[in-house]
Amino acid sequence: IPESIDLTLKKLGYNGVVMTDTCETAKKFRCLLIESIEGIYLEAGISPNEIKMFEGDCWHHLRNICFGFVIKQVNKLLYALWKQDLEDIPNIFQVCADIDDLLQCIEKEFGRTANYAKGHGSMFEEWMRILHPGAYLYPIQRVCGGS
Repeated sequence: IPESIDLTLKKLGYNGVVMTDTCETAKKFRCLLIESIEGIYLEAGISPNEIKMFEGDCWHHLRNICFGFVIKQVNKLLYALWKQDLEDIPNIFQVCADIDDLLQCIEKEFGRTANYAKGHGSMFEEWMRILHPGAYLYPIQRVCGGS
């Protein structure tokens, strides 16, 4: 890890990466930052051809944008498939076909994170090990955030 005195904006101009959120404000900040770095190089008399800087959008945000669209489409499909069944269930039970809610329920019941005391993640894992020994059990994690 370099010393703090060695951490400068000028270093970003040499194979540096400037990555921000995907919102317009963050992208504007990224453009202004890159312009500032280019200005530092020009003031130092360094040719613009020597600046090697990469810029991009945060992949976590891009993933959430893409999955947000997919989740909306899955929700439409589930509500269309289960329309009559959902209408038959009394409202007092608060049953829905929202994929976010379904995934959160699955994480609570089957997850191994111990974030929900009433869950049965370890019992489910044992049941899978005994009754389905060769099956791959996908880990369930972090379904509450992001999209």
